[in-house]
Amino acid sequence: MPLVAMPSLLRDRYPDFALILIGLTLSLWSWLDLRLAKAARAWPTTTGHVLGRSIDSTDAVGRHSYLPIIRYKYAVEGATYRGTRLSFRHYWSRQRAIIAAYYYSPGDTVTVHYDPAVPDRSVLKPEADDRPWVRLGIGLLILGVGVGAFILAAAAV
Repeated sequence: MPLVAMPSLLRDRYPDFALILIGLTLSLWSWLDLRLAKAARAWPTTTGHVLGRSIDSTDAVGRHSYLPIIRYKYAVEGATYRGTRLSFRHYWSRQRAIIAAYYYSPGDTVTVHYDPAVPDRSVLKPEADDRPWVRLGIGLLILGVGVGAFILAAAAV
């Protein structure tokens, strides 16, 4: 392939580069979520106290997901922190999110898993759902389509 053809190849392949960028971003985001959930299982624990609970809803690509919010406080090495993360799980059903939050009432004593490097990062149940795995698969698929389209276009020049 002559060097003169390269700028037009790059200019004409913006959709391929967009797919590659989207695939990389989605894959990286998912990998970081999975890594955080895995690391949280090994975090040290401390005792905390529930302050309140609620349900938050988010819209992701036209689909609602629900997140149980459990407000709690805990202490690490004399410093008091507050957290809201029950788990790394999102729920597609509002009822399931309500059931997950139902088990935590204000005043309850809970076990808090906290990041020793960043003690204000915490979670009550260090578990994740399948969502990061699905996102990772979709991200890798989009990345593969973008790279494949770019390679096919480069071979055709």
